[in-house]
Amino acid sequence: MATYQTIKERVRESVSEALRKLKLETDFSVEYPVIADHGDYSTNVALNLASKLKQLPQGIAYKVVSNFPKNKDVFEKVEIAGNGFINFFLRPDFIRSQVQTITQENFGELSMGKGQKVNIEFISANPTGPLTLGNSRGAFFGDVLSNVLKITGFNVTKEYYVNDAKNSNQIKELGKTVLGKGEIYKSDYLLDKIKNFKQEGFKLDTLDEAGAGYLVARSIQEDIEEFITADLKIKFNKWFHEQNLYEKNEIKKTFDYLSKRNLVYEKDGASWIKTAEFGDKQDWVLIRSQRGASAGEPTYFLSDIAYHFDKFKRGYDIVIDILGPDHQAHVKRMEAVARMYDFKGKFVLFFTQVVRFKEDGLAVKLSKRMGKTVNLDWLLEQIGLDAARYFYLTKSINSHIDFDVDLAKSKNLQNPIFYIQYAHARLASILRKAKQQKLEINFKATDLLKEEEELQLIKRLLRFPEFLADISRDYQVHNLTHYLLSLATLSNSFYEKIRIISEDKKLSSVRLSLISATKNVIFKTLQLLGINAPLKM
Repeated sequence: MATYQTIKERVRESVSEALRKLKLETDFSVEYPVIADHGDYSTNVALNLASKLKQLPQGIAYKVVSNFPKNKDVFEKVEIAGNGFINFFLRPDFIRSQVQTITQENFGELSMGKGQKVNIEFISANPTGPLTLGNSRGAFFGDVLSNVLKITGFNVTKEYYVNDAKNSNQIKELGKTVLGKGEIYKSDYLLDKIKNFKQEGFKLDTLDEAGAGYLVARSIQEDIEEFITADLKIKFNKWFHEQNLYEKNEIKKTFDYLSKRNLVYEKDGASWIKTAEFGDKQDWVLIRSQRGASAGEPTYFLSDIAYHFDKFKRGYDIVIDILGPDHQAHVKRMEAVARMYDFKGKFVLFFTQVVRFKEDGLAVKLSKRMGKTVNLDWLLEQIGLDAARYFYLTKSINSHIDFDVDLAKSKNLQNPIFYIQYAHARLASILRKAKQQKLEINFKATDLLKEEEELQLIKRLLRFPEFLADISRDYQVHNLTHYLLSLATLSNSFYEKIRIISEDKKLSSVRLSLISATKNVIFKTLQLLGINAPLKM
């Protein structure tokens, strides 16, 4: 991977070196000032040290700045604000010199991951019907997070956990529906599926509930996988089947492992796991009591433990689970499981939040679609994949979304994804026009880029790898959509205010270098988001 060093990293290194010289330690952040007059970057290091040292932040800031290494090639000046923030201003000639770097194909690639192995499990819907809108938010988040981690130097495995164990409640309930003994999963889709099985000669009524459910679930899963690959454009590296845990006796092995470590006890005829001793609020049942319809059977939690033990022993440095909003109680007990296994890596759990849809100014009535749920293919038919991905990714995964279907399907500049794609198409058009006029791109005379709009655009382009680095640390994928929209806005403003191709061929050729750089970053950002970058609109 590339060894490109972002400007944020340079600021962080300067602050860290100054702290070493002063023999001080503290956490600090490097941010972009909201007000342009406050510089291009700022750090709160002095404020964080003030309470610790019981000194005024301004005085500490002067000591830190006086111990900075020489960075005159990058920073024009460093100022100390009255509140103790240290503000950094980039040199205009440094800004201009970066245009050719930004146009390179590997711009944005970072080595910060150092090849660490990451497993990201997402979607993992029950194979009882088509993917619903409830599955889609985690789908796009997981895919884009994987893309960002890859470009920043991590070795990523995208995994889908297929909940297809024959003795699971959902598979048995599916079997009941298939055999006409229940209606939980009844839908037009399932009725068509049953009809096709019968036409192909399958005698479903000769099977028990588990057998019928498993057979149909396999077919449903095939449809899900095809939809994910062909329609959502998501390619998983691994499809892990829960049924394999039973067939390979991993459920029993896991239970025996926990028992040998004295982590299981008997109560009320059931077997319980001591998760409370590892940070959970309570203990949980692993093997049901000998009474009732599911007497003596493993719970879903036991198979989940077995599955995570399998992931942990595969040698991942980071394991990430992306789950639905109904799994919130899962956090503490799964963190307890990681401690029980003594997993040395980083274990992260995300939970998607509810998405509220609006159409014609009103909330979409889910009941008018397919019963209680709305399938994801409905949304793709309404607005297309590009808009679906973008709108889902505009908010943090742990916050609610009000999804405006009418805005998402509109073909005008009020629609942010249309606006962004239009900006990319416009840049491509300028480059085509330049080629027709036989204008060459000039990277050697970037000192001619003196307009404020030009410098602001370059500085925003330089933030691209910084956003990627931040997302690879905090997983806040929605910040990438915000960055992209701000970049498209600057690009369109630049086009409106600056004449790019003019009678001055040298200046035109230099400005074309900035057009090329901007197009490259917009393209790469759209690519990471899994969104098309049209050349014409």
